[in-house]
Amino acid sequence: MPCVPGTDSCDSCEGKNSVHYEGEILKKQKRGGTLKKYWFVLLGKELYSYKNQSDLKHKEMKSLAGVFLKEELEQFTDNGMVLHPFMLIFPNKRRIYYLASKE
Repeated sequence: MPCVPGTDSCDSCEGKNSVHYEGEILKKQKRGGTLKKYWFVLLGKELYSYKNQSDLKHKEMKSLAGVFLKEELEQFTDNGMVLHPFMLIFPNKRRIYYLASKE
């Protein structure tokens, strides 16, 4: 069970030195190529996505075991916003995600 969004720790990761980050990520949609916001929680080697930060049930979970991370060049939106993309390279597919800040 992943940590509940918005909390700093949980029973499943407390005291295990697990990686735990969460925040907003933009993902390009297949239809039309528009960017859509999702809330992501990285817990250890599992990446959980939620439609909203307040959702208790995740939309999907991706195991990052054996996945490579590739940093991409910054991109600019039509309104001048800087996006920081990165690619997750899975054994059979690639996905690009975008962050609003480099941190």
